[in-house]
Amino acid sequence: MKTNSIYTKIIISLLLLISSGISLHAQNYEWSGLGSNSAGFGVNGNVYAVTIYNGTLIVGGGFTLAGNVNVSNIAAWNGTTWSALGSGISDTVYALEVFNNELYAGGIFLQAGGQNISRIAKWNGTSWSPVGTGANDEVQVLKVYNSELVAGGQFSNIGNNIAKWNGSSWSQLGSGVDDDVFALTVYNSNLVAAGRFTNVGDKIARWNGSTWTSLSNNTSDRIHALGVHNSLLVAGGRFTSIGGVNANYIAVYNGTSWSGIGSGLDDRVYAIGSVNGNLVAGGNFKYAGSLYVDRIAMWNGSSWQRMSTGMNNKVNAITVKDTILYAGGEFITAGGRVINHIAQWSKPALTHSISGVVKYNDNNQPVINGRVRAYRMDLNTRELILVDSAVINNGNYNIPKVPEDTLFIMSVPDDELDYVPTFHPSTIDWVTAVRVYASGNLSNVNVNVYRVTPGPQGPALTSVSGHVYLNFLPPPVPGPLPFKSDAYVYARQGNLFRGFAVSTQTEQYMLPSLPPGTYDIYVNRIGYTAAFTNIVISSASIDTLNFTLDTTSITMGVNHIGSKIPENFMLRQNYPNPFNPSTKIIFELPEKSNIKLSVFNILGEEVAVLAEEEAKAGSNEVIFNAVKLSSGIYFYRLIATGQSYNYTETKKMILVK
Repeated sequence: MKTNSIYTKIIISLLLLISSGISLHAQNYEWSGLGSNSAGFGVNGNVYAVTIYNGTLIVGGGFTLAGNVNVSNIAAWNGTTWSALGSGISDTVYALEVFNNELYAGGIFLQAGGQNISRIAKWNGTSWSPVGTGANDEVQVLKVYNSELVAGGQFSNIGNNIAKWNGSSWSQLGSGVDDDVFALTVYNSNLVAAGRFTNVGDKIARWNGSTWTSLSNNTSDRIHALGVHNSLLVAGGRFTSIGGVNANYIAVYNGTSWSGIGSGLDDRVYAIGSVNGNLVAGGNFKYAGSLYVDRIAMWNGSSWQRMSTGMNNKVNAITVKDTILYAGGEFITAGGRVINHIAQWSKPALTHSISGVVKYNDNNQPVINGRVRAYRMDLNTRELILVDSAVINNGNYNIPKVPEDTLFIMSVPDDELDYVPTFHPSTIDWVTAVRVYASGNLSNVNVNVYRVTPGPQGPALTSVSGHVYLNFLPPPVPGPLPFKSDAYVYARQGNLFRGFAVSTQTEQYMLPSLPPGTYDIYVNRIGYTAAFTNIVISSASIDTLNFTLDTTSITMGVNHIGSKIPENFMLRQNYPNPFNPSTKIIFELPEKSNIKLSVFNILGEEVAVLAEEEAKAGSNEVIFNAVKLSSGIYFYRLIATGQSYNYTETKKMILVK
């Protein structure tokens, strides 16, 4: 039928839209953590500054652990392991810079390396030392200019909020500025300072070595970040206009005038960087124009792009080493993974393949059309992320580039009348699907799909449509969004599937070409409860069959993250701890075991069952999202049983909202 043919094309287009998902994944870039699974990725507090020193990433902020290494507000990552810089710094670090082969740190601290050092210190690779008398208030930014180190902040003893260090003494830049300096950069051989001062320019000015010149006489609010990209000065902050031009939170200056970047962003920018020829902005925004980006976005010269699914909280700092971009901030998820406060944007160092056979489950014959896809779920928004996919060739498929991760494998058809989308090994329910952990090349990951058997065709064909509302996290926001889509709606009569539909970013679905009769309607979406109803279709279409899927009591189960067999059972301390709202729990099993991992409140009441299944020997992890719980002390208990043992261990964790 013509109508059915048109709808088939619509379904195919929708599925292709799902497969394209996040465009940057097609470029093989993604967010990853810094650390090992057993130690926990990242640091246990906010990051405000990042830089590269002697080829090593330096991270500064307010934290006491980097991986499982004790540190004090500053740490080094050499690409493999974390290390402390001596005994560290006594309080928060806001700025980092390299000058004369030494690392300089600025902030609000009064000690470094056990010495009394006021708010700015230098590290020579083995020890900390003062920088003159130091500053009498916050140092918020550092930048090298004309072979001198320039410090900005809100101090007054070494200069009025801005001063320069020549290696032996401090001096002022003119008479300084009258309020905070938050950002510094070098543009066209001039130093550019920005913040919330107004005496030498409205929140932004340049210093040519002897005098200040305003770069804007009309900036609506403070500027927090500066950078240079493609010979343009880039400014980001809290402003919505600059230099008499409307520009939402980010703007560029060509040496003469200001202009916005696209339609801008919807909230503050705290960090600016460039990688692989693209501009990157980080901050507290969620949208770039109408595109949902979540705190970090990339401008390719003509449009804003997503960087995977972004972060769940502020991005405060960005730096780049070669083709790798590092972002630090207040987030605990990046790209949908638990990654604490520091993440890298890069191509995966190692990828694997997943292959298998796709057959019909009723006659065991090979499927000859469609694709097999590898998905994972964003732990913050629950958006589905397409990792990679492959065309089915006479029943066989080979997904070529899969990073080490726990994945759902699903076969989807090219033709809606062929078969319904089916998870490995043979189910339409994500809860009963068998996920795979790609620690190496995997084979025999087979899928037995359920054939579509159309009902009697005739003039009385009708449709069923409506919405699948996802009680998603974070709280609902208006408009079409990628994490609102990808619910599968199945129409079934007895054991026969009559058709299926996929919900869109507007949460709508449509099941077409159904003859009159009684149907079971199943709705399934990864990360949510399933829904079911029974309907009777007469001669009229049904256009208001709506479903609401909840996240309550839904867990992603156990992820097998390592095959090295430990000598003993071990339940590790959750990380991060305290946490809000997600944390990672790792346990180690010397042999395959039936496990139950539960959470209890201080009254001993069980408030969540995170996993209750058979788990593999080796290292395993479970992600606990406590968004439905209130702040307080909780306990998590692991029970592992086998023929000759019964292991139980309980640990405490703290939820702070």
